[in-house]
Amino acid sequence: MSLQKTTSLPPKRTLLVPHKRRLLPVTSSLHRQSTLNPSAAPAEIQFRRPVFSSVGEEDEKKECDDGGGGRQKSQNDAVRTVEFDSSQAPQPFLEPDVLARMRERQRLKLLKDEQEAGHSTTSSRGSAAGNVPRAGLDTEREIRRRALQTEYGTLYRAYSKMPRKRKSPDSPHAEASSSATQRNTSTSNRHNGRTNDINAPHPGAQQAEDFGIVLRDFYPPEMSNARCEAYNNGTLPRPIDTLNRAYEETEDERKAIMRPKNAVVHWFKTDLRLQDNRSLKMAYEMAKQNDIPLICLYILSPQDLTAHLHSPARVDFVLRNLHVLKKELARLDIPLYMETQEIRRNVPRRIAELCEQWGASNLFANIEYEVDELRREAKLVKLCCDKGIAFEAVHDTCVVTPGALENQQGRQYAVYTPWYRSWMTYLHGHPKNLDVVDAPGQNAGKARTHFKDLFDSEVPDAPGNKRLGDEEKQRFSEMYPAGEDEAMSRLDKFLQEKATDYGKMRSMVSGQHTSALSPYFAAGVLSVRVAVAKARDANGGYLDGKNAGLSSWISEVAWRDFYRHVLVHWPFICMNKCFKPEYTNIEWEYDTELFDRWTQGQTGFPIVDAAMRQLKHEAWMHNRNRMIVSSFLSKDLMIDWRRGERYFMEQLIDGDFASNHGGWGFGSSTGVDPQPYFRVFNPLLQSEKFDPDGAFIRQWVPELRDVKDRRAVHDPYARGAGAVAQRAGYPKPIVNHAESRDRALQRYKEGIARDK
Repeated sequence: MSLQKTTSLPPKRTLLVPHKRRLLPVTSSLHRQSTLNPSAAPAEIQFRRPVFSSVGEEDEKKECDDGGGGRQKSQNDAVRTVEFDSSQAPQPFLEPDVLARMRERQRLKLLKDEQEAGHSTTSSRGSAAGNVPRAGLDTEREIRRRALQTEYGTLYRAYSKMPRKRKSPDSPHAEASSSATQRNTSTSNRHNGRTNDINAPHPGAQQAEDFGIVLRDFYPPEMSNARCEAYNNGTLPRPIDTLNRAYEETEDERKAIMRPKNAVVHWFKTDLRLQDNRSLKMAYEMAKQNDIPLICLYILSPQDLTAHLHSPARVDFVLRNLHVLKKELARLDIPLYMETQEIRRNVPRRIAELCEQWGASNLFANIEYEVDELRREAKLVKLCCDKGIAFEAVHDTCVVTPGALENQQGRQYAVYTPWYRSWMTYLHGHPKNLDVVDAPGQNAGKARTHFKDLFDSEVPDAPGNKRLGDEEKQRFSEMYPAGEDEAMSRLDKFLQEKATDYGKMRSMVSGQHTSALSPYFAAGVLSVRVAVAKARDANGGYLDGKNAGLSSWISEVAWRDFYRHVLVHWPFICMNKCFKPEYTNIEWEYDTELFDRWTQGQTGFPIVDAAMRQLKHEAWMHNRNRMIVSSFLSKDLMIDWRRGERYFMEQLIDGDFASNHGGWGFGSSTGVDPQPYFRVFNPLLQSEKFDPDGAFIRQWVPELRDVKDRRAVHDPYARGAGAVAQRAGYPKPIVNHAESRDRALQRYKEGIARDK
């Protein structure tokens, strides 16, 4: 779709209906509302508007009048700033007809709830009056929801105190878990006792815990499928709703916080950059306008690193980038204070204490969309208000903010292709989404005088369980140099040298045909907005069309947004569940020996082994190989895909929960927009197609380097090279692919039928 074609679309085709769950709170004060998408205008930060929105009414009207067209802005356009009032609560703009449709849906939904509760009289009166019902804090549904939450908390606390044996795949005492007979018997029995109780754990929760899928030191047992549905139907609030409610409930308190005091604070998380950092820019502008210092903060939480499965390689990469970031900030007279907080639940309280200590009444941070992080932010909003501090959480991570796109039924997209069309249409209608904000300038006030000690803050050490050896540190520092300048250099080089052929070569696993920028995206060293904007500019101002390679790369980068949109709307995928909960009922194998063979690259399938060995050495894997090995683990070996998902997170330098979960959901056919379960990747065919000469295999499987036949290297034991492979110590295939495929189809078919 070309830009010229897009400009002819009517405005209502480009301004999409917001999510019915209201990603952001809605009020009837239309004159105070701005655009739904808080990331709509990075180049024009509307400081007089809530941080969740960034386009003014005039800009919105102009875009509507233009039909969503006009010139796509370049990232070199000037950054404009205006005054900021942090006291306003988040409020998205809704067109009158859109708002009316939303209110009508709310009214009908409330009427239905009241009728079910036996309040038909009240429903009729509300309907006749034409009121816009809105569920308050004391409605029957809200009381029921809070009661359910309390019950689940009580159940979890009781369960957590029960004595239980902890096993891991590496434990010598795991024979019981690896016994096929016991596994099949217990799996069969547990499915016969299906429950609709949202407070009860899933029948297979103990197996998931024993196999190392659920980390019980931090989280409750695997939830039931009924509890997943409770998030879907609104019985349980999504974490984004919890954050929005925190902003609604603290509106008056935040309004009372008028003028900033002694400093303004920006909290770095997964946004370790100066360029195009919305929260950092907003904090800097407020400090500059009030002639007070900007202070930057980073908290290292060892428990979070463990709970969220961050790999030692990624932790090392983050710490190396903090060293670079500290130097860059120091040149601007901006201190970066860093400390380690051992207890993860104390992080919000510690941040509030530091703000009090520094005399800061305004705290800024970019939003992270995972469940723990959204709930932490909701807690911090209220905690800060109690201490006279306004905490502003800013949408920055996605090009288009989660909740901004809906299908024709008013629902969140669950399939990538229509979502991508909507994403592209939205960007054509809102070109400001790709405007890029400048890095902060020289610090205002007397930071080096008043906060001298903060400049001496040292980068924390990696926790003991996340440390690399000296050789690994050297290897990764050479493979993935730290710093925003390095990331920008790699991006520019890719766009100049490889992007035009990306569409043709992106799936070839030998050689380097992709950007390999994922570690920089994951740590927030490089903004995705910058990457997409630069690709657009390299494509002559086109986001899609024209050069197939560049538009293909933009569409691949967009998957990152898609998976975050999914995560926000279906938060249970962050809780050891798959997008399709019924797939949890599949009879999985929990064979530790086969799992270890897979992790070590000793399966006898050359392409699988080469990919797994590369992962172990480089902490990175080509996307095509990620699909191959995930399908192999979940379908050829029938091992619970969640154990593979965890292993990837514990190894990858670019470990990103949303993208990793989405990839494993695709490979195992359990996720959003997956390949159908009856489509099972054939490792041999994949190998021949995407590594035709066997160069990748020979690079990572030295046992097969002496196999000269280009066909035999893909399957040595079946193609006349078995003697060479055996002499070199390469194993025979651990499963028969055809038989494994038949077993997988049967298991999947039976498993998904159990919830019907």
